[in-house]
Amino acid sequence: MELRRSFASAADAARDETFAHALAATLKSWDIGGPCHGQLLVPPPAFKEQLRRILLAVVGLEHLRIDDPAMDDERAARLIWLIVKDLDIVRCKGRPVERKVVSGTKTRG
Repeated sequence: MELRRSFASAADAARDETFAHALAATLKSWDIGGPCHGQLLVPPPAFKEQLRRILLAVVGLEHLRIDDPAMDDERAARLIWLIVKDLDIVRCKGRPVERKVVSGTKTRG
């Protein structure tokens, strides 16, 4: 979180190689894409590209506060689901995993 806060925006963080590496390392430390069951995180260049793919959805969420009563819950839920559905950072036997909720929600940046 401290590294993320060092960037002016989520877009800036998602474009940064150091951030992508730190995020991948954090996910590995949480056993996301760990060696169990043959699941692995995609290689660093593909991981960084995946962050770029979800960039617009992340930017749409970055200024929201969960305690804001005026937040558009449906819009936020759609953006979160786009991130989860489109993020392809964990592979099993060379193919994208079908259950992406854990890896997707922990990667938002």
